[in-house]
Amino acid sequence: MAAYLKGFKPRNKGRVRFTGIDGASAIANITTTASSGSLPAADGSVTIADATTPTVAKLLEYCVELETKVEAILTALRDIGAIPSS
Repeated sequence: MAAYLKGFKPRNKGRVRFTGIDGASAIANITTTASSGSLPAADGSVTIADATTPTVAKLLEYCVELETKVEAILTALRDIGAIPSS
């Protein structure tokens, strides 16, 4: 079975059911802190005026948005039992 389908078993009419992945380790959440100042808050959007020369602030904002999305994906996978929560 293809690696990307490991843990899935075929059901009727081509549907699949997730069985979980044996021996998987929990994926820790990302912890980010600032020693001075404050990190931008994720708001679901980043506008970079000139993609050839983005500012450090815009790149940081982009990273915060990505971190938020990764955390949401991890939470969803934990909720359905696809990955362990601890």
